[in-house]
Amino acid sequence: MLSLSPYDSYRKGEPRFPGSKTGNNLLHDQGGLKFDVSSCDSDDSAGQIREAIAFLDLHRLDLQLLRGAEGVDLMYLDTGINYRLGREDWFVHCDFFPPKLVSLAGGLGLGIEASIYPADGDS
Repeated sequence: MLSLSPYDSYRKGEPRFPGSKTGNNLLHDQGGLKFDVSSCDSDDSAGQIREAIAFLDLHRLDLQLLRGAEGVDLMYLDTGINYRLGREDWFVHCDFFPPKLVSLAGGLGLGIEASIYPADGDS
């Protein structure tokens, strides 16, 4: 039995946005799993990275098993990041993923996705 569970899973050919009034014709081109690896806020990238590394260390064996499971074509970490451009004091938006996180994720066949959201108060 696995010690973790994804917050989202999908199969090849399923709608990407089920229940949406627009975009229902878009289908997943592969199956996949998503894991919530941090409870830190999107403005706490250091905390997210720390918790992601701990998650990968803790669940390494399960992730290796899932990597080889039938129908699992894609696995990745998804981190939420506050969008910072458009403010007077920001000219570029960069977020760094340290080698330890990249190495752990890559060694387990996991991708890393950065989902960028408007910060609170932004429109």
